[in-house]
Amino acid sequence: MSRSFLSGKSPQRIEDACRFLYQSMEEQTKTQLGKLDLEDLINEQISKVVESKLEENNRKAALRHKPDPQGQVLYFKEERQTSLERWMKIFNQIYADMVRLGLPIHKPDYVSVRRSLRVTLGKCYCESLWDVNTRTMQKHFYIYFNPDLLKLEEERILRDTFAHELIHTIDGCMNHSKLFKYYASFVNDELGCRVTSTFSVDLYPALSAADKKILDVRAQRQTKYQYQVQCIDCKMTINRQRKSKLIEHPERYRCGRCGGRLKRTK
Repeated sequence: MSRSFLSGKSPQRIEDACRFLYQSMEEQTKTQLGKLDLEDLINEQISKVVESKLEENNRKAALRHKPDPQGQVLYFKEERQTSLERWMKIFNQIYADMVRLGLPIHKPDYVSVRRSLRVTLGKCYCESLWDVNTRTMQKHFYIYFNPDLLKLEEERILRDTFAHELIHTIDGCMNHSKLFKYYASFVNDELGCRVTSTFSVDLYPALSAADKKILDVRAQRQTKYQYQVQCIDCKMTINRQRKSKLIEHPERYRCGRCGGRLKRTK
């Protein structure tokens, strides 16, 4: 460890900790220990505890994001093989174009469809996991898309959605910050995309009737929120499609506009 564990501790606490540690190790090994560097010994024990916690975090992340058994970039069910090939071709092309432009994007561990995404077209997740080989924290990205995208005929929407989620893999672009908008504007100018913070049908005036119907159904889901929280002071409303800590305990949070208290209204 770069910072000493013993720094700032009282001599009595250090002595007690070392005595307990020595006694425990002597009981386990049944041998008398010689003179050891107490600081290194205690730091070594702490490192083992920290690494066990990090490995536990890796196991939990593996349950949240299960990679496909095929090891493919995109994985769908076999009956959707035609759509799979079409998706993979478009995704690989936009990924190669963004790499060619020199954008610092990370290659996601895998990309897949998540049926629970009914409102947003795509979602990018970032997990910081412990790498046992390098003994450092490494970022891993997982991208999921709305299953309705499989049914769309307009490839421009696919390209723009893929580019949008890939920009999220750039450091500092997980949110729609100024840096995200900068890279989105750069991609739009260089590749002719229409990447924006939020999707809008108005950007695609030449949609077919079938595509408009699919997107209309999505828009209806977007307006029918199941939960709503409102600020007591400025009456600003916050809509949510799923239950979260904000919905369950709004009294723990404050309004982002005026700092007022929140209450659940739906």
